[in-house]
Amino acid sequence: MVNIPSTEVNKGDQLEVYPEPLIILKKIDIPPCEVVFENKDFLAFIKPAGYTTAHPDPKVRTSFNLMKRWMQARDPQMTDIHFVNKIEKDASGIVLVAKNFKWRKYLQDEWATFRRRYYVLVDGDFSDSGVIRVKTGTKIQTEVNFPFRRMKSNGLYSLVRIDLEEGQKDMFDDELKGKGIPIVGNRFDRKKGDAYEHKAKHFFSIEIPDMDKKEVHLVKTPVPKAFLKLTR
Repeated sequence: MVNIPSTEVNKGDQLEVYPEPLIILKKIDIPPCEVVFENKDFLAFIKPAGYTTAHPDPKVRTSFNLMKRWMQARDPQMTDIHFVNKIEKDASGIVLVAKNFKWRKYLQDEWATFRRRYYVLVDGDFSDSGVIRVKTGTKIQTEVNFPFRRMKSNGLYSLVRIDLEEGQKDMFDDELKGKGIPIVGNRFDRKKGDAYEHKAKHFFSIEIPDMDKKEVHLVKTPVPKAFLKLTR
């Protein structure tokens, strides 16, 4: 039984459509983490805040190990599975899983060229849109632009979208903090009783071209409900 809307159907595949729900879903049909995209080359799921993405020790409980076991239980012939990107334990968002080594290498090598977007929550009100210019580096400082747009604000908190430019790293928290824009829930600034118990940073969108560049896959997730709740 296939219950993932993005599953590709290829020429020659044999399909059987049930007129009514005759099959009761088993645990194997329900992934441990929400799947937001899947094709023959890679899968994307949402890692919740508070979960470790991956760890070299296979005995450590991680979101990748959970998803890998689920993928192999669903298809025992799928043995060549690799995680592509890590997300900080305290943050949430898209994690990619490659279904073969060739695609793992491609996704990791080209990662910085993909268009990536984040949602972050910051304290107080925030400008509507613009560019945050920060200087990075110690011996040789370079200026980096972080285009942003305020999506929602209630005066206490603001939901901000960060659009990473080509070549920029996903760890931009210190740069924002240096400009006086700390992300809500940062573990170094967190206080007892804070409204959000994790880091309010969510990797929500990535555009991935195929190797031949003929098609671009948009992998996207909704705004976390906790972020929307705090900006109502």
